Amino acid sequence: MPVNQALEGHSGTVLCAAWNEVHQKLTTSDSNGLIIVWSLHNETWYEEMINNRNKSVVVGMAWNYDGSKIAIAYQDGTFKYL
Repeated sequence: MPVNQALEGHSGTVLCAAWNEVHQKLTTSDSNGLIIVWSLHNETWYEEMINNRNKSVVVGMAWNYDGSKIAIAYQDGTFKYL
């Protein structure tokens, strides 16, 4: 994937990133709790989905083996499997 592009969408510092190899997507989260799923289309990255609940800072993310779900761990101790 030879695409070099600055991804703009976060207002806080990006703290976590998780790559989805199966679907070629990148998920990022910032210090404000914002989560963005980025998709590549015609050699340009686009925001596919934004989770702006800002309830807690994400401290870890990982996609499952087939890329269909993501596990998200939050600083407040909660965990989501979406």
